Amino acid sequence: MATIRIDEINQGSFDYARYIEDYFEPMDITEEQKDERKKASRDFRDFLLFLFTLLAVQDEFSTIDWAYFEAEFVIEFERNALNYARNTELLQEFIREKAEEFTRITREHYGDDAYWTSDERATFEAVNDANAVLGYEELEEAIENGYKYKVWKTELDSKVRKDHRSMEGKKVKIDDYFVLPDCMMLMPHDDVNGTEKQTSNCRCSLKYTRE
Repeated sequence: MATIRIDEINQGSFDYARYIEDYFEPMDITEEQKDERKKASRDFRDFLLFLFTLLAVQDEFSTIDWAYFEAEFVIEFERNALNYARNTELLQEFIREKAEEFTRITREHYGDDAYWTSDERATFEAVNDANAVLGYEELEEAIENGYKYKVWKTELDSKVRKDHRSMEGKKVKIDDYFVLPDCMMLMPHDDVNGTEKQTSNCRCSLKYTRE
């Protein structure tokens, strides 16, 4: 297995700042929501790069401890997520599932290719996580504020995946699930209930209504 050197972390020509800007700007959400997602993405990216550096340090001493890596993921993710969302059971479930999945995938591919410990991967994961964390929080706030329904909104362009095009304008009660071909989701980016096929790089959003 090829090792990853510390000085190889976060190298290359990938423009993470531009990617984050371009990802969120077209979304049909408020400017305040966009700014919050961008900030959360930068925070999540930073802690993922910290974990990649931790791996590189352990690798140099041939003592990679994947259980420790997963535990640190939970600690760092929770610390950052709680700056943007309340500590709900749904958020905790998301963090636990994300930690397990991210650790498993990183372990399976570690040393295969530089991508798996790169700034590019950290940024891709971070924007998805920001959408999930802020999405769960906004759902909680909408319920508290008396909204009764939620409406699935897409970007209405050629990049929208087929399954999501059919969801455009779909309206359900606020505590109901949207039914997709392979899962049921509380919202776009619902990583707890959704599949990777439906959540990865999704740009969809919700609108909340009282009637």
